[in-house]
Amino acid sequence: MSPIRRLRHGALRHRLGLALLVPLGCSPPHIPHPPTEKTPEPIACGALTRCDGTCVDLQKDPANCGLCGRTCVILNASAGCERGECVVASCHDGLYDSDKKGSNGCEATSVCVAGSDCKTSCDSIGKTTCSDGMSSCKVPAESCNARDDDCNGSCDEGALLGCRKASIARSARVTSTPPTRRQRARRRL
Repeated sequence: MSPIRRLRHGALRHRLGLALLVPLGCSPPHIPHPPTEKTPEPIACGALTRCDGTCVDLQKDPANCGLCGRTCVILNASAGCERGECVVASCHDGLYDSDKKGSNGCEATSVCVAGSDCKTSCDSIGKTTCSDGMSSCKVPAESCNARDDDCNGSCDEGALLGCRKASIARSARVTSTPPTRRQRARRRL
């Protein structure tokens, strides 16, 4: 055999040997790894109830009211949950619950806007409260400003931080300027 033929023959044998060693379509066997994370232990809820892995109060939670997953939805209102029953927590602005039935929500209209500023009977600025569609003005707490803020007939009463009270006579004495030499001389005459 010629040297070129031997070279070709050896190369062919080499290719066949590699083909026999690595069969097509085979891969190493799959060995599953043991799990590294442990299953979480159940949450102890005490007096609460476990709903979807969370501890909830079925008597007060509007997302789980009376039963797990029972969500309260009330027409024209923010929903609440009392004793496991859906209730109106608060009505949307301009509406109120006239019949106190949760089934129809806040069905009556009102011009009352809770939380808006209002003028009290003693001319201080209070906050509007709404009840059954009617508005009232809640007086603010007393503040140190020489005014009767809480409409009780007294100015700056109580322990107000940084507020000093003085009698009118004393404050007039303290704020007046001392007499001049000429004023003192006139007093002597």
